[in-house]
Amino acid sequence: MESALEWGPSNWPFYWCDLPTVSEVDCGVYANVAEIALEALGGNYARLQVVELASQIEVNKWRNDWMTQQADPGWILAPDTVYHEMVAIRLGSEVAVFDPTECQFVRSPAGGRNPIVAVRLSSGASIGFLDWCGYLISSREWLVF
Repeated sequence: MESALEWGPSNWPFYWCDLPTVSEVDCGVYANVAEIALEALGGNYARLQVVELASQIEVNKWRNDWMTQQADPGWILAPDTVYHEMVAIRLGSEVAVFDPTECQFVRSPAGGRNPIVAVRLSSGASIGFLDWCGYLISSREWLVF
């Protein structure tokens, strides 16, 4: 999927029938597609809501990109902070966090493209809590690092 679609603005609500007609999708669409793939594989997974740090230069560019495409930039939380979506996959007693936008596993809160400053399970997650890198993540409240 990474080679087929670039990361960029998506207008919400986003419908599956839109997928063949767009060249860019945001992290929410990437996370939805990852969930569908994991479900088809019978995986034990949960959607993660993440707050990340980013440079002001990146954030300004992203805000401009979203505004130019008339997409909602509400995921930009502050001049250096953004909302992001990932998935957590339970592998026996281990938990792997996967960033479908970057198509890579995130080994720790500081181990992704941008540092993670807060995380929680999506409210619809079937997994009640996860232990990731010694941190207990739940759907009830944000875990701030």
